[in-house]
Amino acid sequence: MKTTNKLQTIKSMGIIAIMLISLPVFANANAIVKGHVISDHNEPLEYATATLICPETMKIAEGDMCNNEGEFIIENVEPGEYILSVRKVGFEKDETKRILVTNTNEIHEIPKVVLNESNVMLCELEVVAKPAKKDVVENL
Repeated sequence: MKTTNKLQTIKSMGIIAIMLISLPVFANANAIVKGHVISDHNEPLEYATATLICPETMKIAEGDMCNNEGEFIIENVEPGEYILSVRKVGFEKDETKRILVTNTNEIHEIPKVVLNESNVMLCELEVVAKPAKKDVVENL
């Protein structure tokens, strides 16, 4: 009788230990969305931003900045529907159709995103410093 109880206790503890060890694995089991951004001259666009936007709220869910090869990897993506928005200063933004992330631990490879150079000129900005007032300097 005592041997049976010990075996049951050991088995129970083993099952609990396995469950506790596997819990972090399942807690971080989210998908990855990755892709490549190039210019209309077929050059990689470093520092372009790729963001996943929730279509219902239009809020950013996750995002990443492209490396020097124009590649982005967005990790920890919850299953759901998203819009991929890619932007870079001096280029027109690109927003894909909806992307459906269905399973966790899946890698969703996005076809190359091509950004066209923008013809919009930004306004000039001038920054002017004014000397501090005399009474402010005296109080220091």
